[in-house]
Amino acid sequence: YNQTLISSNLILLTTIYGLCFAKLSNKLIVAHMSKTRLHNRDSCYFAFIMIIVNGYLKIFAGKVILQLALTFVVMDLSWYLIRIYVEIAEAFGIRIFSIGKQKVQK
Repeated sequence: YNQTLISSNLILLTTIYGLCFAKLSNKLIVAHMSKTRLHNRDSCYFAFIMIIVNGYLKIFAGKVILQLALTFVVMDLSWYLIRIYVEIAEAFGIRIFSIGKQKVQK
């Protein structure tokens, strides 16, 4: 496993971990508030698996795999948060992420 990849790109790796754990903590809060079960498998773990597998198989260059993992984690977190916001807005009857039609006065 390439240790220089981790030590030379520490900020990028820390950002990936931070965003992944931000999603997991949001899921934990939502599961606690809604009294639903929290599953132990999540799609943000795919970024970590991608980094580990690339460390052994050397599919991509060093920084490229971290950039791909960061892109995946940002998209995954964004998709999850938008989905949760829409569900909460529908439950309360609030419009978000939409622009309503304005009435034209004559």
